[in-house]
Amino acid sequence: MLRISNVVGGYGRTMILRDIDVQVEPGEIVAIIGRNGVGKSTLMKAVIGLIRPATGSIGFKGQNVSHLPADRRAHLGMGYVPQGRGIFPGLTVEENLTMGELINTNRARKSLDLAYRYFPRLAERKRQKAGTLSGGEQSMLALGRILVGQPDLMLLDEPSEGLQPNIVRQIGDDLKRINQELGTTVLFVEQNLGLIIHLAQRGYVMDKGTVTASLGAQDIVSQDALTGHLAI
Repeated sequence: MLRISNVVGGYGRTMILRDIDVQVEPGEIVAIIGRNGVGKSTLMKAVIGLIRPATGSIGFKGQNVSHLPADRRAHLGMGYVPQGRGIFPGLTVEENLTMGELINTNRARKSLDLAYRYFPRLAERKRQKAGTLSGGEQSMLALGRILVGQPDLMLLDEPSEGLQPNIVRQIGDDLKRINQELGTTVLFVEQNLGLIIHLAQRGYVMDKGTVTASLGAQDIVSQDALTGHLAI
């Protein structure tokens, strides 16, 4: 589904990412973990196309997309929720979801029902301004907005940020259900141990802009192992 090979990149002349190698198979849920400031969000921006690698390549479903802008990658089947959720606060819930539906030009079925099916609270709030929603509801909206585009790959940057533990658990359950029922592949950046253990099937550790370890199924559910990698 996704192959990141020897990627070096950053902002201007400042290279944040250094020889990144990450591979994600179809249907997997993979976590990128690490302390603040190690390049995790920069990696996600490189995958979706908000920054272009200086060297290396990004392959998506067997196609080299390194040269493609973010909107083309979205049309090919990438869905991206940035850190902070990136909703449109002045638009209603339904208008936000409709914005996400616009990316779905190559899908046979276009429907907001998919978002309402997995996040029924959005249906109850569909005429409400997005900026007035609770933090948990805004997270549901951000996920719902990319879900209506029926992505093959979800890219999520710190989905637990600012949420209460019970809401974090619910978001994890929702993502598991989406993965199991729709086969959607998930790559997510996270520091919340509970969500990593609950959601991820395996993971990669980043430090100083590079991947320093690969975590298998046993390590990704070990709080001691994760704490060691996230310790300051």
